[in-house]
Amino acid sequence: MLSLVAGEMFVGHALGVGAKASGHPAWSWIHSLWTHAGWEGAFPWDMIQPAFMFIVGVAVPFSYAKRKAMGESYSWMLGHAIYRAIVLVLLGVVIRSLHNKQTYWTFEDVVSQIGLGYVFLFLLWNRPRWLQAATAAALLVGYWALWRYWPQIMGLPETAGVVTAGWQQAGNPGQAFDVWLRNLLPHEKPFVNWPYYTLNFIPSLANMIFGLMAGELLQSSALPRRKLRVLCVAGVALSLAGLALTWIGVCPMVKKIWTPTFALYSGGWCVLLLGWFYYVVDVLQWKRWTFPAVVLGANSIAVYIVLDVWSYSITSTLHRHFTWWVPSPWADVAAIVRNFAGLLIFWGIFYWMYRKKIFVRI
Repeated sequence: MLSLVAGEMFVGHALGVGAKASGHPAWSWIHSLWTHAGWEGAFPWDMIQPAFMFIVGVAVPFSYAKRKAMGESYSWMLGHAIYRAIVLVLLGVVIRSLHNKQTYWTFEDVVSQIGLGYVFLFLLWNRPRWLQAATAAALLVGYWALWRYWPQIMGLPETAGVVTAGWQQAGNPGQAFDVWLRNLLPHEKPFVNWPYYTLNFIPSLANMIFGLMAGELLQSSALPRRKLRVLCVAGVALSLAGLALTWIGVCPMVKKIWTPTFALYSGGWCVLLLGWFYYVVDVLQWKRWTFPAVVLGANSIAVYIVLDVWSYSITSTLHRHFTWWVPSPWADVAAIVRNFAGLLIFWGIFYWMYRKKIFVRI
């Protein structure tokens, strides 16, 4: 599934960027599917980060079972988890600092968010299923209570919309925490607000725990039929819970601040996708069609970094040298072709790395 998530990000990037460049109404609709929701709601592109965090949880039981079989002690594996968490957090900081004049100490990047929750995830590995589920529930309920009652906690005046008063883009606990934390660190100018917050790692940790539970299920000796049944029931239940709690007004669904309803809804879709991939790839053994995504999944961290850092440079270079002359009626087609060409160049690089067995690992 990690391979195919990387593939979706790879292809979706080409569709999204190319569609944005075209300006055509049809392509504009495609572009809307491959962008983040402005505030409330969820588009397909909003599911990429939850899928990455979910699949990290899926991988944990397989990764550490292998290490345990190699003779590593629990304390050694805990040390490795702490090391991996630190590297992931700092990697996110580096990525966000590349286009700034100095180190940009921010922790909302997906790899930083994974790093912030990774040690807690490791501590839940190989624990009773009820404890894992209870921890995820406690995280989401506690986070909901903090945001729901934030105006009352801070003594802010109540308004007609008090139920959602804490779920605004400003004056919320996520902003308050980052104003305190990030202004302790060097910045070009004082931090005021940003729609993604460090505290997002708390509810998104629930997505990682869902993945951990799913991974341990796949790792178990249960029959494939039972595994599929559990994944389908759990996926539907989580998604419906997220939608229901949104519809009755308990909590809005907002990816940017990772509300508990978004954690449930996105977690449900991730579980269902994992079940589908498990059925097609592992049960039916239909594997050949996944090879392009396997190449990317083998270097998923490198794929993320390369797309984030160099994709615009490559596509703008292709435009400057090859498609600048295309007349406006065909500009939308040229934009799509240009971006797919750029991403095929990247895929060729990762294919070469795959053939040479060069894999970026943390």
